[in-house]
Amino acid sequence: MAFNTGGHITTDGLVLYYDAGNGKSAKSGSASWNDLIGNNNATYDATTFYNESGWYYISGSGGYLSQENSILFPSGSSWSFSQWQKKPVGSPSVWKAFCGTNIQGPGGYFYYAPILRYYQAYIDSTYYGIMGANTIDGSFTYTPTEGVWFNITLAYNGDTHGLTVMVNGDEFVQTRTVSWYSGVDNFQFKYVGNYINGSNKAFQGYIATHIVWDRELSAAEVLQNFNSQRARFGI
Repeated sequence: MAFNTGGHITTDGLVLYYDAGNGKSAKSGSASWNDLIGNNNATYDATTFYNESGWYYISGSGGYLSQENSILFPSGSSWSFSQWQKKPVGSPSVWKAFCGTNIQGPGGYFYYAPILRYYQAYIDSTYYGIMGANTIDGSFTYTPTEGVWFNITLAYNGDTHGLTVMVNGDEFVQTRTVSWYSGVDNFQFKYVGNYINGSNKAFQGYIATHIVWDRELSAAEVLQNFNSQRARFGI
C-alpha cells in the first residue's frame, strides 16, 4: 500500500490504516478520519485540529479521535501498532498517544512521557505496568526530541507476551514482557489521543498515521516501513 508520497508499508495482516496525508483518509472541513482498509472510521472533537499538511494536532485539553468500533486482541493474540508522531516544543511532560478500551473497564494504554511507557491494564483506578508492578514505573528509556517527527512501532508476541518498542526503524529497540493481570482479558484499540478519567495525563501533540496489524511485525518489516515514509517527515 502506497503512502501519499510513495513507498510501501507491509500489508500482510493490516487491519487498520489511517493516514492524515491521504485525501481519502482525511481532508479539511471533515470531522472524521477514514480508515483506508474500510473497516473503521474515527471522529474527533473540537479540540482536535486537522492540518492539510497531513497531520492532526490534539490540544491536550481533552481532544481525541474515537474509532467507531474497538479492535480487540485477546492476550494470546499477536499484534503490531505504529504511528508517526511529534511532540510540540514545551509540551507537558506526560502525554498519551493512544489507549484501549472504555475507561470504565480494563484495557491497554500507551504513554510516552517523554520517556516511553506502556501499560496494559486499568483496574479499580490503578494502572498496571508491563514490568509486573502496579505502579506507573517500568519505563522505556527513549526520549523523543521535541518538534521532530518520529515513527514508533509496538510489536507484541502473543505466545511469549513480549512487547518490542522500535523507534525510527532500528534507532531504538527495547523489549519488555507483558503481564496480564486478573480481570484483563483483551487489548483493544479504540481511542487515539486523550481519553483518561480524571487525570492530567493528556496528549498534546501531532499524529500523522495510525496503523494496526493483527500479527507481530519483524524488525526488518518495521525498518522497511520506516524507510518507506521517512522522506515525508523530513528524516
